[in-house]
Amino acid sequence: MNDERVKAIVFRVNSPGGSYVASDTIWREVCRAREAAKPVVVSMGEVAGSGGYFVAMAADVIVAEPATITGSIGVLGGKLETKGLFERLGVNIESLGRGQHALMFSTQTGFSEDEWAKLHEWLDFVYEDFTAKVAQGRAMTREAVHEVAAAGSGPEPTPSNAGSSTSSEDCAEPWRSPGNGPACPAGAAAADPRAVAGAAAAPAAQQR
Repeated sequence: MNDERVKAIVFRVNSPGGSYVASDTIWREVCRAREAAKPVVVSMGEVAGSGGYFVAMAADVIVAEPATITGSIGVLGGKLETKGLFERLGVNIESLGRGQHALMFSTQTGFSEDEWAKLHEWLDFVYEDFTAKVAQGRAMTREAVHEVAAAGSGPEPTPSNAGSSTSSEDCAEPWRSPGNGPACPAGAAAADPRAVAGAAAAPAAQQR
């Protein structure tokens, strides 16, 4: 971004998504590039879903191919509970932890009610941040973004399933003209998931 020879950036995105923290960090770098007067053009490949869509939202221009699969505004999280499987295989696993929720993401136990509440709190935080950035990037109201997010195959997002909605064809078309991209939020910075109690390093949570 500090190289004066670089006049613009073409950012190729071909990803089904994944980590919220990684997606948010890349989104911030796109904002930083634009703050440095480097226009950013996103070129979407076969798939630019969820996190792939997230990283593109702050660009000046987004170009999607006719068959690009994109959108998928939502987040999911959880874990596999494998204790019963290993017991049937004759494998014994013991876990030691210090702290009330040290083993929250252990595959040997299910979530307690308190841990489910913490997980949902984190998912709500990510979903709110995701939709807020979609609204800012697409010059839409939060209500309109919520309708688009809820238009996919998943159930209507609620406080208890805020990460369940999937994609909408409304997000799949190319949008914005050169130079007309929205301004990044003043002093934009990647969100810190540590702001949500108990969810600082939730390894199983990812965007859908």
